[in-house]
Order: sequence, then structure tokens, then C-alpha cells
Amino acid sequence: MQTTHAIRLTGKTFVITGASSGLGKALAVALAAHNVNLVLAARNLVALDEVAQICKQSGSPLPLTVMTDVTDADQCRSMVEQAVNQHGSIDYLILNAGISMWSLFENVTDVSIFNKIMNVNYLGAVHCIHSALPHLKKNRGTIVAISSIQGKMGMAFHSGYAASKHALHGFLDSLRMELKDVHILTVMPHWIKGTSLRENALGTDGQKIGFSKRQHSKESISLDMCSQAIIKAMIRGKSEVAIPFKLNFVPWLKLIAPGFLRNLVLRKIKSQDP
Repeated sequence: MQTTHAIRLTGKTFVITGASSGLGKALAVALAAHNVNLVLAARNLVALDEVAQICKQSGSPLPLTVMTDVTDADQCRSMVEQAVNQHGSIDYLILNAGISMWSLFENVTDVSIFNKIMNVNYLGAVHCIHSALPHLKKNRGTIVAISSIQGKMGMAFHSGYAASKHALHGFLDSLRMELKDVHILTVMPHWIKGTSLRENALGTDGQKIGFSKRQHSKESISLDMCSQAIIKAMIRGKSEVAIPFKLNFVPWLKLIAPGFLRNLVLRKIKSQDP
């Protein structure tokens, strides 16, 4: 349920996974301007330290950086412990780490691609939430899950990714019923310019595609637009935000005009196919 008052972020402690680049980095830098305590987690510690220095220049205390693979429950537990030891608590857990794919299912030669995607996009969230939950409950904190509209619909070339986001949505919806003292915000952004998500997407053989010839359409959103919309949603205490707003119509189209939606999506995908 959306709160009726704005929430102050200053002085709160934020944990951000996947913070070494892309949206995670953009969120860290944008939040630094609010003078918050930041804990940045990702596998690339060198890149994390670079982001931390940028955040410090923006006015926040020097963020704590923790090398973390979210597919490893023990590493997630250690990251949470370090965050609490440094700042005493956790107010916001931003689940941003993610991996995508680009392949027709029938062309997949290594089905372990589905395990990789599920381990990062779904189980990575489970690991982090499980470790952070006692601290979030104590502070009546917030879980912010960077998901996708594909958590509510399928997408050609993205079967494993869409499945992982469906799992994430089901998990979060269940937690909303169970948890009274923790708020949950689900974020569903459009394609975002300025990230390496496409280059890091897994191909038919389960390996990263690398350089992508696919160009972002004019409907793609910028990192700044996305990060500011997410922060605004946090301040307003929203439970769900689609970026841009028109994505809110997708579930309704799926319900009342599924054929139209399917053809629309296929046209969009075809325009992106190299």
C-alpha cells in the first residue's frame, strides 16, 4: 500500500547489489546526493571502489564496498554482516544485480543458461533478502527489486529472463502477504541506455554475447531518468513503479487484447534483432 507521506532518505543506509556499473552505479551516485550511507556490492571490486570515490565527491560518506557474488548465499550473508557492522543497520536493500539473454529457445545449445539466469535474477534476491530481513524488520525498512515488465508477460528471445522475473514477482508478492514490517517496491523499467546488459546477455551457447549490434530505440530510457524515477518512488513509498508510465498498460493489454500485445511485442523485438 502506498504511504501518504514522503519519506526522508538522509542518513539512511542503502545496500545496492550490482553497483559496479549501469543502473546500480547510477543509483549509487544519485543517492549519494541525498547524504545517505551506501554499501556497494558486486563481483568487480576495482569498479566498485571507483564508484565509491564518485559517490564521495557527490557529498556522501565514503561507501563501503564489498565484493559479492549474489549466487553465493554465504557471500550475501557476509556482505550484510559487513554492512551492519559498519552502519549498525540496513534501511534499504536494492536488488539490482541481474543478467539477461538473447536467443530463441529452440536455438539454445546449453540449457544451463536457465540455471545461470535464475541463480542471479531470482535466487540472488532470495539470498540477499534472507540475510538482510532481520535488520530490515527491525528498521521497518524497504526492499527495492529492480525487475522488468517481463515479470508480468513473456518475451520472445528472453524466455529464461522472463521466467526468472516471473519467479521474482511471485516471491515478492508472497513476501508482501507475510511481512508487516518491511515495505517492498518492485521496479519495472523499459530498455535502459548506457548499461552493459545487452553485451553481457547470454547467447545460444550460454556465453556472453559481447558486442551487440542492436541499437536502443527512441523508447529506451536513460540511466538518469530511471534512477531518479526509482528514488522518487522510494520517497513516495510506492509499491510498484513502471518506467515509463505507459508500461502500466501492458498487464491490461495482456488481459483484454493478448493478440494485439503479442504482435506489438514481436514487432518491437524484430526491430531490435541484429
